[in-house]
This record gives sequence, C-alpha cells and structure tokens, in this order.
Amino acid sequence: MKSLRRRVTELRTMLQAADDFSPVLNAFFDLVEDEGFMGMGRRVRDPKLEGIVARAGTQMVTAAGAVPVEVMIIRVSELGITHGMLNVGGHPGGFFYFASLDQGLASVTLAGGTTAMARFTVKALDSDTPVLVAGNDTVH
Repeated sequence: MKSLRRRVTELRTMLQAADDFSPVLNAFFDLVEDEGFMGMGRRVRDPKLEGIVARAGTQMVTAAGAVPVEVMIIRVSELGITHGMLNVGGHPGGFFYFASLDQGLASVTLAGGTTAMARFTVKALDSDTPVLVAGNDTVH
C-alpha cells in the first residue's frame, strides 16, 4: 500500500494537471477512507477558505447564490492538505485544498445524483470578499 504522503503528493499532481476532475475526486475519496489519514486531521476555522468553498458550492448549486451554506474544515498539517465537508442548501459536498499551491477542488452532489466539481485557485485581492472568477471552464 502506498504511503499517505505519496498518495497526497499524487493527489496534488492530479489536481494541477486534470482536465477531467472525476479521477481526482475519486483519488480524494480513496484517501479519506483511510483511517490513518482521517486520524491525522484537526478541525480548524479558516474564514478565507470557508468563504471560497461556500462561494464555489453556491455557484455550483444555483446562480442566485441565495442558499444557506455550512462548511467544516479539517487540516492535516503533516501532509500539507486541508479538506472538509460542505452543505449547500441541502446538497452535500466535500473539498480539499493545498495551501502551497493556493489551489483546491470542491464538489457538490446535485439533484438526481450528479456531481458538480470546481477547481479553485486562491488569489489575494485588496478585498476581504472571496471572489470566484466567472466564466472560467473549471466548473464541471
């Protein structure tokens, strides 16, 4: 079995190169099924990341953006990955994020069982408001 560090490194590489996010999301799901990985994480508050993930989730569910969003964040400092769960107006989802890349992937399960996914990149602006660039082609 591959080491956790190697699996996280492979996930990071997949995230950067992917045009199809399904294999990336599947690799993440395989990782979070590992009890060793899950035992390493600590729940944290990160308002910036919460805002970005909530915004991405909202845009995947509705263009209006008027749905309640809950985000839980877990950081695995030893492996350089942050991940968590989100609930967007009753639609469950998950995400992971690499601070070293300022990049992550969020997913939300929609009606009918389809899954929407969005790769996101974090860029510092002069505002505290998270911005998700409209018109990009990373939402699948």
